[in-house]
Amino acid sequence: MTLCIVWNSGDNIHFASDSRGTANGHAVDAVIKVLRIPYRIAEPATPGQTPAVLAEGELGMAAAGGTSIAMMTKEALGEVVRDMQGIPGHNTFGMDEIASLMFHGFKNMCERYSFMGARGDTSVIVAGFCAATERLRAFKMEHVWALGRPILSEVLSSPGTIEFLGSGITTAQNALTNKQHSVRNVVGALRIVIDDPTVPGVGGNVQYGSFRGANFAVCGVAVLTDGEVHYWRGPLDLNGPEFVQPGSLVTNFLYLDMI
Repeated sequence: MTLCIVWNSGDNIHFASDSRGTANGHAVDAVIKVLRIPYRIAEPATPGQTPAVLAEGELGMAAAGGTSIAMMTKEALGEVVRDMQGIPGHNTFGMDEIASLMFHGFKNMCERYSFMGARGDTSVIVAGFCAATERLRAFKMEHVWALGRPILSEVLSSPGTIEFLGSGITTAQNALTNKQHSVRNVVGALRIVIDDPTVPGVGGNVQYGSFRGANFAVCGVAVLTDGEVHYWRGPLDLNGPEFVQPGSLVTNFLYLDMI
């Protein structure tokens, strides 16, 4: 299981999650759950023509529950949304159309994993800048086994709204009681759940991402441990010796300062 928190701060939509996944009854704190997916919509063109770009940017995505379904949705549709086509006057090129296309793939993955005997609820939130409404919009795709069918709905349409996916939701909500949904407060609540031994399905490092205009920026999370600064991207310390070596390339990530 996992815990993802996605919220609307009024001028942005933020994603945060832990890094824990399970396999064969064992926990591994190495699952990337806050993801960036580039997209592009172009109009039809004749062979040899360069099609005019109608909308482009990056989507933010987070998933909880059946990680296999969510990750396969991302893998299957990552290239599809990178090269979409629309017709001016017929399509709006909005987030609702993009989410609808992705939902077709999500339903397909749910059906295939159900056929294999997989069980458990799965939730995915995808957000991006909507060219039709000129604002950020978010959509949730859910497969609730008790209902027996996937559901697509728009979420986080108002400032101050927040969505919790996965385990430890009550603990996170209690940690946020009477607190504003600032990045530091929400990430701090997530950290409380990660450190809580009574919520074994949530663990590892915090992952975070938010929007810069139409683009989604995944950030390393800067923390101070034993007098040293670490820039965590899930299980990867981007300021560790493996990534910082004389003469080598270095990462150019944005960082969320939690020191």
